[in-house]
Amino acid sequence: MLRLGGEWENGERHHDFKGPQNVTQEANWIIAATKVAQRYAGKYTYLDIWTEYPGAHFWDRSNKEFNAFYVKAYKAIHTALPTAKLGGPGFNAVTSRLLADASSTNAAISFLRSLYIAGVAPTWLGWHDFNNTPEDFRTEELAYRSLLNGTGTFVSMPWAGTGFFVKAELLVEAYGSGQLDNTAALTPLPDDVLNAIHNGGRGATQIVATWMNLQATDAKGAFYYRFSDPKSTPGPTGDIRNGTGWYGLFYGDSVGTYKPSAYEICMISTMKKKYPTLKTIATPEETKVDGVYVTTATSHLDMFHGLLDRDLAILVANNSDTSYAWSPSDVSILSGKTVTVSTVSDTADGKTAVTHLGIAFQLDPWSVQLIEVK
Repeated sequence: MLRLGGEWENGERHHDFKGPQNVTQEANWIIAATKVAQRYAGKYTYLDIWTEYPGAHFWDRSNKEFNAFYVKAYKAIHTALPTAKLGGPGFNAVTSRLLADASSTNAAISFLRSLYIAGVAPTWLGWHDFNNTPEDFRTEELAYRSLLNGTGTFVSMPWAGTGFFVKAELLVEAYGSGQLDNTAALTPLPDDVLNAIHNGGRGATQIVATWMNLQATDAKGAFYYRFSDPKSTPGPTGDIRNGTGWYGLFYGDSVGTYKPSAYEICMISTMKKKYPTLKTIATPEETKVDGVYVTTATSHLDMFHGLLDRDLAILVANNSDTSYAWSPSDVSILSGKTVTVSTVSDTADGKTAVTHLGIAFQLDPWSVQLIEVK
């Protein structure tokens, strides 16, 4: 994804203002953005106009002015690069979480109204959330899809029944863990909890649980920033920022030590590359076990070891503080097979697969297992 404009201000020298301030600056911005997009054409899949909308740190004028600017920018860039997958604008977490109430003041609704009136149907629509409840991402995606289709809660939208936005893809442009609880009060989480989320197995488990929830939707992708914590912060043996932690996949030490969340991204990557055929997804609603998520997938066909033979992967995430013993509902899938288990947790990096005998597995709190059946 190549993002055009809209970034958090530099820590050393703050922006003089946030976004173009008048018609002349808007026109100049559009020219510059078009040149950049053309320069890197073929190097990106998605072309993104703006981010974190609405938000004064990114756009300090009114929402109405932003919508009008976006329409002009989209039309100009689309004319210059008609085959580019062009979209945005990275709706912020508050907009995404409140979308279900269908209020006319919601920025996503007013944004799409402006695009519809102007005859602009984006290739894709994107949003952000930093949230410790994985199910919320699934709820948000379904709400955005319903909004685009003009169905359910959004049947009163002027584009309902027209199919105007129905082809738009949905992307989570940025996601991660949150600093607040999910109660109505949205109070800051205790330092020990934040440390477990940002630097421990709890955060790693949330990543895979979020990924599983999004697998159950038609979202085309979700982007997690691949960065290190600030250089001045300690490594894995010390608390980060007085225990609250940073969002990085790597510590800010001299070697960029992996956090459990980085190892979990590696495990998801292994799952996708080696076992590309998704078979089942079960969230706690389906598993009937609090905090436990399960995904199964199979490998490519193996014509060397038998006609239509496939290996099986079972990814199990325990997003809770309870330990569980479990077995597959159909234990015959293990019979006569080589079974290995890799684990990511506070103390395990998932890099070593251990041969497993028997049908029972032990699932520790805040941990993820990748079971490979070959």
